Amino acid sequence: MKKIFIIILSLACLTQATNANWDRVSNVRYKGEAKIKVVGTYDYGNSACPDKVKEKREVDLTDKLNLKNNGFCSYNGGKIVCDGNVSSYQGGFINKNLEFSARAKDIYKGFKKLKGDLILNIDHIKMNIMVNQNGMSLGESALFKPREDMVNLEGIYEPDIDTVVYKITLGGLNYNDASECPDTCDKKKGCPPKEDETCEGKDGDCGGKGLTLAAITDKFIPAKVKDFAVNTVKTVAGDNSKKNCIFKDGKYHCFASDTIEFGFETDKPFKEILVSINNEENNAPASENDNIPNGERPYITLPLPGAGIGKNSMQVTFPLFTKAWSGDKEKCYTVVFQGNQRAGDYSTANALVPVKDKYGNPILDRNNKPIKENPSVKLCIVPQPKDLSWETIDENAIRTTAGKVFANYIDTYKYNFIIKDKYGNAIKDKKINNLVCESGCFLDTTGQHGLQIKNPKLETDSEGKTNFEIISAVPNKYRDGLPEEVKPKFKIDVNDWYSDYTDVVGKNTVFSIVSAASKIFDEPILYDKILVEGDNLNVSKQQKYDLKIKNVGNLTNYSKGKVGTLDTTNITLNDSYQFENNTFISRNEDFGDNVNNWIGFNAVIKALKDEKIKKDIKLKLQNLILNYVLTKEGKDYSISYPLRNLEGKDGCSVDTTGLIINGNAHSKGKDNFTSEINSFSNIPKTDLEKIISKNSADLTRGLKSGEKVNGVLFYDQSKSEEKTLKYSELKDKLIDIDSLIIKNGNLFIDEDVTGNIGIVVLADSYNAETKNDVGNVYVENDVKKIEAYIYAKGGFISADHTGKKYTDYQLRQNKLYLKGSLFSSNTIGGSEKGENTCFLPWGKKTENCELAERYDLNYIRKYIMTCDKDDPENYSFKIDYNQDIQSNAPKVFMVK
Repeated sequence: MKKIFIIILSLACLTQATNANWDRVSNVRYKGEAKIKVVGTYDYGNSACPDKVKEKREVDLTDKLNLKNNGFCSYNGGKIVCDGNVSSYQGGFINKNLEFSARAKDIYKGFKKLKGDLILNIDHIKMNIMVNQNGMSLGESALFKPREDMVNLEGIYEPDIDTVVYKITLGGLNYNDASECPDTCDKKKGCPPKEDETCEGKDGDCGGKGLTLAAITDKFIPAKVKDFAVNTVKTVAGDNSKKNCIFKDGKYHCFASDTIEFGFETDKPFKEILVSINNEENNAPASENDNIPNGERPYITLPLPGAGIGKNSMQVTFPLFTKAWSGDKEKCYTVVFQGNQRAGDYSTANALVPVKDKYGNPILDRNNKPIKENPSVKLCIVPQPKDLSWETIDENAIRTTAGKVFANYIDTYKYNFIIKDKYGNAIKDKKINNLVCESGCFLDTTGQHGLQIKNPKLETDSEGKTNFEIISAVPNKYRDGLPEEVKPKFKIDVNDWYSDYTDVVGKNTVFSIVSAASKIFDEPILYDKILVEGDNLNVSKQQKYDLKIKNVGNLTNYSKGKVGTLDTTNITLNDSYQFENNTFISRNEDFGDNVNNWIGFNAVIKALKDEKIKKDIKLKLQNLILNYVLTKEGKDYSISYPLRNLEGKDGCSVDTTGLIINGNAHSKGKDNFTSEINSFSNIPKTDLEKIISKNSADLTRGLKSGEKVNGVLFYDQSKSEEKTLKYSELKDKLIDIDSLIIKNGNLFIDEDVTGNIGIVVLADSYNAETKNDVGNVYVENDVKKIEAYIYAKGGFISADHTGKKYTDYQLRQNKLYLKGSLFSSNTIGGSEKGENTCFLPWGKKTENCELAERYDLNYIRKYIMTCDKDDPENYSFKIDYNQDIQSNAPKVFMVK
């Protein structure tokens, strides 16, 4: 595969021609020459020491070149010589391409003919063009770089078929008169030149021996440029009512932009112009770099390939056209149309125009000729009104409660910021017509914005700064214990403006700003604790639970406060317990306008498992929703959020649910729900019942109902309609250690009992479910102390004289203390559920746990227990065994 490697060099080598004016002629003659040299560089070493590189050397490969004929240029003896005419010349820069080549194998031969050198590495091959008679080098261009040695050259170029090709662009300028020829030019021989003549001197043609080609012309007609100005006709994209630039007070005022369009007129076509840009205030070069070397200016070369006679336009792109301010004033520039030539550059049109006074009259020099200068315009930049943004200075909390910002419509964040255009220019001294929250506005339950803007500064200052504050009635939502990130977004309407920075009446420019950081408005009302009556969770006793909340956020003007819903879905117990059906009653969920107003519920806890009640009870709170209405500035905000950090309540482990027995008691039924119960009697239970039954029969034999003999008061209610006798009506008939025996009836103890009497209540038969109307001892709820030895065929029951049970509240009011002994058809713990089953006397299972509780001695009273195990008064029903029964017992309890 044949490879062609092409290097194109554009040579723009210029002679100096100050204030040159170019003609339009039919034919132009070019003459000039340039030297060329192609060399290859390589490392060489001593053949005796092949590993030691001493230096680089070059080998001249110029004679290997082949120059292609290119019009009026040829190659001769290492020189390029050009001499010829260009027809139909229209003025300006002339380009000609010169192409020459060399075969790769010929280049290789140039290296191989070297003698005496050990070639270690061919570095590269380059072309060096000498561009003038002084031998100044234009530069070098590497054609190819071999890998490491001659063998590897084949890996890049194939010597037999590959050709290395050069292409050079030659350029020239046309001259105007002989005064521009060098001083060595013989001006007597055709200077000024005439048509088809040359300006020849002892050093050759005007233009020298360099590659710069001299164009020989005949006559000179200056080109004119006028009306250099900023294009003020062009309108803002998307808004035909506004122009990009306005001419006012002798200056053009333009919106900040990367590019500004200028217009002008010319009577001749041209291809390139120069524009220089200076700061108006000091005429210094305009640059973002303050350290500009002396003499340098920001010239901009503008190619205008289509420019011709008549009106033209050009677009100037300059970084500082985007900068709007110089201190507190508009940033202004002087933009100069550079028609005159400066060293090293060229121009193709004369842009000099007369200087005029303020009345439009030309200003003359000392020779009474018009003073001319380059045309220029004054250009001032103002901020761009589209695509505005803000730059945050700070967004700090400026008013807090206890170091936090709460959603109390009092605590405040303040936003300090600068409004800028898309180029970073401050929008100074502009009125803000509207400022609203657009998103992240902390909505209340009705969708109303809870976030409000306070104390906005409704204009920007001389630095573009402004500020506002925000408050909120609605707190952040929480997820996984952390507040959700909320960055409020605001919409701002600022007065729109023309390109001279005057306001557009009735029109705004709108943009949005987003908070730099998330804003947290904390919940002002929090969960505090739950208080339980007695400070402990008791089983099978209705207790009061008070839910406490606290106002930590200085919240005022709130109403309709509520914590809901208080039910067994939100308030639960650990696995061993549950709230008894229909006993959970929400007393109050509303706290209104005061968090100290009590809210809470009543409930009864039941044990679920068939085991001793030793396991701690744990009450849990979850999904409790706080609601209230906050009224501020005539608006009602509906607030709702879940209470967090609900700690609930842990009960303590106790040995009993309320019953304490120190001594003898006898219950018939399941009694292992409480622990640490002493043995009830040293006498077997069945034997004890037989003894009491026999003693009763012996002591009442022959007695009439209501008769008392030898300390025994006997009543037989078998045939009486009124089955229940009141203790208060019998007590006067009883003295210490007397015996009271009632057959087929009930005793109602309606006041405290003293005297260590013996009480026996008999029944022919008794069944807790079906035959329970006689044989019972009923105890009024106000009774606090009983000194007696009691036996009942039926139950020892808290009830009124009709056998009606008391409410939990009534049974909570007083403890009951029994000193003596108790033998009855009761259970201890029989009402506690075991696999949803309770127990009646004699161990009979039942699903009627309410009936089972009637016989459960744990609930003779429901006084609330505390966690203090060492408190001797921490009981609801206590039985103390009276040892006097051993020596001084009522007759009915004597054991023979």
